[in-house]
Amino acid sequence: MATVEELISELRNFRTRSSAKDALVEKKDEAVEPLISVIRDNNVGVRWAAVSILGELGAKKATADLVEALKDPDVRSAAADALRRITGEDHGQEYGAWKQAVAAGGAPGTGECPGGATDADLVREAVYGSDVSAEEKGAVFVLRVPMGDRHQDVTLNFRAKDADGVQLLVAYTRCGPANQKYHEWALRQNVKMSAGAIAIADIEGKPNFVVVDVLIRAEATPSLLLESVRRVAHKGDQLESALTKADEY
Repeated sequence: MATVEELISELRNFRTRSSAKDALVEKKDEAVEPLISVIRDNNVGVRWAAVSILGELGAKKATADLVEALKDPDVRSAAADALRRITGEDHGQEYGAWKQAVAAGGAPGTGECPGGATDADLVREAVYGSDVSAEEKGAVFVLRVPMGDRHQDVTLNFRAKDADGVQLLVAYTRCGPANQKYHEWALRQNVKMSAGAIAIADIEGKPNFVVVDVLIRAEATPSLLLESVRRVAHKGDQLESALTKADEY
């Protein structure tokens, strides 16, 4: 009998997608987490199938991720259908209305808001079923992201707050010593980034270039966190390679 991971792989082929979809429905709760992890897959067929199956399974745990899937025009209709099946409510395909409804009712299955899960739970769910590993180190978590024959370590800090006292989730990766002659070059790279930014941070008493991304902790879902970590790792690895040619961080 095929495993959940094997069936999800079969979703990539339109010839096997229908049978794989039916088999994943039969897997029930076992399939929920792996399906959540591919809601933002590069393959639109996989995204659509994952969203549809989660709706058929009545996967309350996937509600927040399905709301975010409403932003994807290729699966928006399927995500709205899945949310209707899971919640019994109907807000059409309106992202704002669904987000407000979910926030008001708490994260289904936990009785808490999306930020109610512990930091460790959020990290564990984010990396589940992926190639990213996580390790808790004191007050932070360090996630290692494979980058082909390279890697990039991304640190998660859950203790930061903004000027208004809102709890933040800061993801950053070290890229190399912040040599002053590269300051202007690094700042110019920021205008090319769709999200996150290059900054300078004191690490081990020395200024270092870092790539950083910030999420509001209460709004962070496992899929959003993993997306942020991968984005930071990708840009960080590019910057480290350009600055040092090494693969230290």
